[in-house]
Amino acid sequence: MRSAKWMVICLSLAVVVFGLAGCSSTTDGGDEAGAEAAFAEGMDDLMDEFESVDTEEPPWEWDVDMDGALDDFEDALDADSDHCGALFFSAFVRLAMVVTDEDLGDIMDEGWDDEWATREAPLLWMLEKPNVFAVADRINRIRQDDPVLFSEIQEFIESEVRPALAYADNRLTAFETEDCSFVIEVEIPERRETVQIEIDATDAYFIHGPLDGLQSVVDLVVSYNMDVEQGETGYHLIEEDEDFLTLRNSDYMEDAYDQLTDMGDHLIDACDELEGETDDQTDDLITETLGLIPLEDMMGAGAVDSIRYYAGEMLDWLIDGVTYNPSVEDPYDPEAPDIDVYFDVEEFFNDPLDDIRDYLPFHTWEGDSVMVVTEPMSFPDPTFSNVTPGMTNSDWQDINDWMETRR
Repeated sequence: MRSAKWMVICLSLAVVVFGLAGCSSTTDGGDEAGAEAAFAEGMDDLMDEFESVDTEEPPWEWDVDMDGALDDFEDALDADSDHCGALFFSAFVRLAMVVTDEDLGDIMDEGWDDEWATREAPLLWMLEKPNVFAVADRINRIRQDDPVLFSEIQEFIESEVRPALAYADNRLTAFETEDCSFVIEVEIPERRETVQIEIDATDAYFIHGPLDGLQSVVDLVVSYNMDVEQGETGYHLIEEDEDFLTLRNSDYMEDAYDQLTDMGDHLIDACDELEGETDDQTDDLITETLGLIPLEDMMGAGAVDSIRYYAGEMLDWLIDGVTYNPSVEDPYDPEAPDIDVYFDVEEFFNDPLDDIRDYLPFHTWEGDSVMVVTEPMSFPDPTFSNVTPGMTNSDWQDINDWMETRR
């Protein structure tokens, strides 16, 4: 969830870090005059709404109403379906409407403490090869008493977040297909100056990649029934609740996989587009070393090559799977077992488990809340329906014994 949290906050903050002073757009066909008038009205509505926003406050406390601005951008697109500014800002506003929703604030305020809610997840973290041991360690360290309002989260995602992300996805795709570009005047309060910034297809691709990642995250969150009500014990959830950890919708898992592959493709396209640009980059939004968002200042030298490399790596493990061997991952630990754990990522997403509880290790209970894995540790199906083909219970026991020594 931390990657979702990071990206939604960034999307909302970006609206108000700079005052929007107006913009010109490259369009082709349609009622251009009517489109420009509607677009200008939409920008004015945005400026009015965000004029008194306190960016130190969470976005769901901003008390803004962007329905009028979105209607204006839609009117602009009705007049000219290729209006670049309206394509971009309709996507942006639709996302901002979600992160400024008071219902999201209720979920965040009740579901996460301040330390968890403010963590950040840089772009390359999302693209790194998944570490099954780190995930297991994270699960083991989840506090039992944390309130997790998954029913509210899932309802909000299905009714508000998924439609908004799909809307923005379609708008950015149209922007990229049209090879759009437009110029916006940006007020930078810290510098007390107004500069011109060009937003083009390269920028859209760089925005589209994290958007795909966010879509994948929210699809995963709604894929399985994880509702926990106040006072419910682990024994009740695992042994008696008919729905807990059962698959809610297999389409969500498949969609999550597709979004991850789209993320890799969009980031590679972004890198290719950026390195293929021959015009002056001084006024561009996202560049390697210049412009408003210089990637190398944010991520270090060779940032574009790094993004391309990690995006390619992600596509590789999505298609070919991931293999972990403890002795390879930690060659300096003499206790690390030499066992290849192959995780079939495509199988995991596209043929998901119907009920995760069917694959839990055999266990007993101490009271109603403490699950005790019986010794030796064994699973009803150590291959997890071919997600980890070739694995045996003996292999899992050796890995578990090794991980216990690392706690």
